[in-house]
Amino acid sequence: MQPDGATKLSFKRWYERRLVESHVWLVSCILCALGAFVLLDDFMSFRRSGLVMLLTLAVTYIAGLVCWYALQRYRMLMSEAQRVAEASTCGACGAQGQFDVVAPASTPMSVR
Repeated sequence: MQPDGATKLSFKRWYERRLVESHVWLVSCILCALGAFVLLDDFMSFRRSGLVMLLTLAVTYIAGLVCWYALQRYRMLMSEAQRVAEASTCGACGAQGQFDVVAPASTPMSVR
């Protein structure tokens, strides 16, 4: 377990930033999905020339790919934050997220 940035930031700040970043990806996913549905509706309802329909379909496909990537990124960031948060509780005193990194290069990371 070696979260990126946990050596430079405190655990709580790293955790907050990770949650904010993951939720930005979720909002991006929702916006791309809405854009893809609007473009798909436009594609299905209007009769236009072949080039305009092809471009609309291509942009819809790209919006769908971005939506899928954003969802995968959200899931990865949230699962990493959850995994690290579950392992951040001290077994001796029960404090959560209050540690200093001793050896960041070791696996698992050595903390105090």
